[in-house]
Amino acid sequence: SSNQTGHATFNYEAITISASSEIIGLTIAILAVNRIGRISPAVSSFLMGGTFAVVLAFSASSKPIWFLTVIAFGARCVEMAGSSILWISTAEILPTELRSTGHGSSNAIGRIGGILAPFLIQSNISLLTVSVCMFAIHSVTALGMSLLPETKNLEVGEISLHGHETAEVCANERTSVLQNKTVLTYSTLR
Repeated sequence: SSNQTGHATFNYEAITISASSEIIGLTIAILAVNRIGRISPAVSSFLMGGTFAVVLAFSASSKPIWFLTVIAFGARCVEMAGSSILWISTAEILPTELRSTGHGSSNAIGRIGGILAPFLIQSNISLLTVSVCMFAIHSVTALGMSLLPETKNLEVGEISLHGHETAEVCANERTSVLQNKTVLTYSTLR
């Protein structure tokens, strides 16, 4: 928001409350990973995060600050849970080379987004448009996450990412094979 002189003002109490939700989100992620697994909690978190973004956009101008703070709290909570679980899953499923390339690329795209964000906020793009785009991105992320194998109760050497019948997994070897556009991660067949 801004005051009468056009300078931005911040509600630090609301920001602190919503930021504290990340501790709860991380706790939820830890409990979910050990009890439920990785995939379904992450998919649920990403879908709820996108939904919270849409709810915030619809209610930003008409609802009281306490309501917006509660929605922001929920959004940050599930975003932290989902992203934490995603980091766990990629470490368990993907080989180091592929994982580091993916994380580096994501970091670069995130920095570009950070540079562009102030221009988007000050543009004439409506909050509803931004929130629908965020929901779409969350949905694609949830879909991608749902296609990954569940790794709960598996040792790292037992995990592989299978996709096509023509792909081969070498027994008792750490492999990273790119065949038919399917990445197979290190797998030990017993």
